[in-house]
Amino acid sequence: YFQEASTVRPAVVVDQKEKEVISGHRSELQCEPSFIEDRLKLYETLKKEHDALLAYRAANETKPIKITLTDGKIVDGESWKTTPYQLAVGISQGLASNAVIAKVNGELWDLDRPLEGDCTLELLTFDDEEAQAVNKSVFYLMKRVCVTELIAALCFLNVVLKKNIKKPVQLIFLTS
Repeated sequence: YFQEASTVRPAVVVDQKEKEVISGHRSELQCEPSFIEDRLKLYETLKKEHDALLAYRAANETKPIKITLTDGKIVDGESWKTTPYQLAVGISQGLASNAVIAKVNGELWDLDRPLEGDCTLELLTFDDEEAQAVNKSVFYLMKRVCVTELIAALCFLNVVLKKNIKKPVQLIFLTS
């Protein structure tokens, strides 16, 4: 039975000899699955292609654009160069620090993604409901990854301990 990841702290009851066996297997616990390297290579390839496309557009397709802010003020920018984050910094560093995501023409937009043409811009901070939904999604994914990693590590630890230690080992979960 597992509780929320934030409240689970695994504790293992072992003696000194068992601790030496466990520390000898730490490197095995830290090994990445083989597919991680393939995915990182794919990511790097796609990122290079994307960066090259943005660089091409910034060099060849840039034109002056008008950005309408939520207060009605119109700001000048350049397509494929100006980002919502740059505009937030131009308004105030506090806004830039608190901005989570932007809405461009009503569509959620990454703060570092260049604007493509004339648009309306809304900068969402932690106080905005939509920004909180984005954060909750990210935190949920991070929590799922952490719980999965914890379960995998505990299962592996259990196997290692059973193989190398001839007496029973009890894993205890302490909750806060």
